[in-house]
Amino acid sequence: MTPPPAGAPNVFAYFTATEFGDPQDGLRLFSFHADFGNPGASTFTERPESPLAVASFDPTMTEISIHNACGGGISSDDADDIPQPSPATNCNRLDSLSDRLMFRLQYRNFGTHESLVTTHSVDVNFTPPTSNTGHHSGVRYYELRRSLPSGSFAVNEQASFAPDSNHRWMGSAAMDGSGDLAVGYSVSGSVFPSIRYAGRLAGDPPNGLTQGETSLQAGGGIQPSTLSRWGDYSMLSVDPADECTFWYTTEYYSANLPGCTGNSPRCWQTRIGSFRFPSCATPARGTLQGTVTDSVTTAPIPGARVVMVEAGGATYETTTNGSGAYSRPLPPGSYSATASATGYATSAPAAVTVSNGGTTSRNFSLSPPGAPTSTPTRTPTPTRTPTPTATPTRTPTPTRTATPTPTASGPTPTPSPTPTPTPTPPSATPTPTPTVTPTPPSQVGEDFHTLTPCRIADTRNANGPLGGPALAAGTVREFSVVGVCGVPSTAKVIAANLTIVNPTGEGFLTAFPAGTALPPSSTINFRTGIVRANNAILALGTSGRVWVFCGMPSGSTDFVLDVSGYFE
Repeated sequence: MTPPPAGAPNVFAYFTATEFGDPQDGLRLFSFHADFGNPGASTFTERPESPLAVASFDPTMTEISIHNACGGGISSDDADDIPQPSPATNCNRLDSLSDRLMFRLQYRNFGTHESLVTTHSVDVNFTPPTSNTGHHSGVRYYELRRSLPSGSFAVNEQASFAPDSNHRWMGSAAMDGSGDLAVGYSVSGSVFPSIRYAGRLAGDPPNGLTQGETSLQAGGGIQPSTLSRWGDYSMLSVDPADECTFWYTTEYYSANLPGCTGNSPRCWQTRIGSFRFPSCATPARGTLQGTVTDSVTTAPIPGARVVMVEAGGATYETTTNGSGAYSRPLPPGSYSATASATGYATSAPAAVTVSNGGTTSRNFSLSPPGAPTSTPTRTPTPTRTPTPTATPTRTPTPTRTATPTPTASGPTPTPSPTPTPTPTPPSATPTPTPTVTPTPPSQVGEDFHTLTPCRIADTRNANGPLGGPALAAGTVREFSVVGVCGVPSTAKVIAANLTIVNPTGEGFLTAFPAGTALPPSSTINFRTGIVRANNAILALGTSGRVWVFCGMPSGSTDFVLDVSGYFE
């Protein structure tokens, strides 16, 4: 996948709605640059073309009389909007989260233009929020596009999708390498909550998911709990290996799961499925591979960083595995490659050429302090390998379905406010206008590197440094992060997911750098017996460790820590 132009900022977006008191239905866009080396240079500014006007929509769906009958206390833009079939009652309705954009704002660079795609839930009937009947949830999607190098974003595609009387919500949108767009979502009403997707090809008539709807997983039961949250980690992404295969994950209930019934509160499952459009063409790709070793001892260097800069300025990177080897798919072209590692001098730039379907090898030998600086060693001429032929299919690739662990199946769909250290769960009310005060932790880096999601610690396992026992009330537990799951010694901050399992009481956890004072805020709040998860950016303390404080009046809870990337 082609990265953004060098130096381009991140883009943050949220929607505005007249029902919420905003002047128009639209999208506000912000350019966001986080400078971890110099926090004062961080910027968060609204883009000149913002806000973008969009087709009118209604994000309010709550039926007030139902909330009053089931305990009340919920506003007209909040939870309990989506009905389920019998044996569910109105008190078992599910949360549409219709007050925000869903995960994620996906980025695509097509060379001549950039695209952003996202989705959210809307009432396609435009029923007044105080009405007791008539609300009908559908998924609204957008593609925003701007010409490169200096165009402005504008709405290129938009539509609401609700082809029948069932409700569709918790969507996630993505675009493949050919410009085809798909949206995955949950569907409920006359059917048990199920998983489906719909899409459009790049050449289809505008403003509609004209390729129609396909079922990915039929539901077999309801969610009987009166806690209405559903599918918070819904995510659709495109496989970087071929840039055509969509992968979608969200939750459902199955009545056929051995050992429990589909209507049990603990029987929800996670489905991971894939599909692709037959017309999608895998772009030209080659591979750059090699090893990084110590110039004195010839020993392999695990965790070394290899950066490849294309002639046009696009930057790609990867890291070496435990054997000091690396491999990176790249678009055909000429690159300048360098290797670096903690405790070594950065290599001299090496010119490499990657051909379509070919494999180019480039080894690096890094010099420790005081040793002569060596130059990269060239290995034989690239060898061509056959380009694989994709087998077109529009049906989901069968995947194994298993009872989920409490680990989130995907990233959190929307940012949530930082909770305060009380047992009360954080509020889900969105902030009308986002602001940013850069206050990163004391030890931070400048470059972010993604990792395959990996479990660092799980206190449900046997007792040990990264296992049990469970976290006890009022105690601090230390977890070593560096050297686990591919996190190198150069990492200063990690992107993590924290999960609470089997809490015996209410409380909160605070994760903070080892060797520092306990901060006056929590990382995740929880209640008795409920599995909770939250994404967090965690600074590492002494020797790459984090401390976790268990803020419970009494009792204990199991704790799971997963990592998906790090900053250097």
